[in-house]
Amino acid sequence: MKIRDLDKGRYIVVYDMGKSEYSDGMRVVGKVVELEYNEDGKNTATIESMPFQRYTVTDDNYFDYWNDYMENKTEYIGIKRQSNDVQQRKRHDMVNSPSHYNYGDVEVIDYCDQVCKTYPPQLAPYVFNAIKYLSRANYKNGQEDINKAKYYVQRLFDMWGVK
Repeated sequence: MKIRDLDKGRYIVVYDMGKSEYSDGMRVVGKVVELEYNEDGKNTATIESMPFQRYTVTDDNYFDYWNDYMENKTEYIGIKRQSNDVQQRKRHDMVNSPSHYNYGDVEVIDYCDQVCKTYPPQLAPYVFNAIKYLSRANYKNGQEDINKAKYYVQRLFDMWGVK
């Protein structure tokens, strides 16, 4: 894939960011925020992996669209090659609004913030995490997330009477 094949606003995975004779580089996922095409053929793309963390990608880097990378990592079921990993098909913004934390117009983080305001500060993190893991379990890690939620509910229970 080359820089000219990229679309602004889509996520890519760069496999060899920072590669040198001493390092194989690192894998970075980021949203394409700028594209620059030069007449000399030295095209560049700027990606943002986290707020304020930007990297410059060139045609010398090895990269793919994130959804293509995930498609190769995802199992398929049925005749129509439908992914059994719903979150990977629906996800548009994995950092700010991943689909496994959204229910219609409600984002789990906003709901958690509202609920946790009613709890004492020493208990709020346990409530927040329990809600978070329960809400995403069906879309992400299943039983593992249920076990994590159970852990936080138990911590909440154990801390309830502690002042």
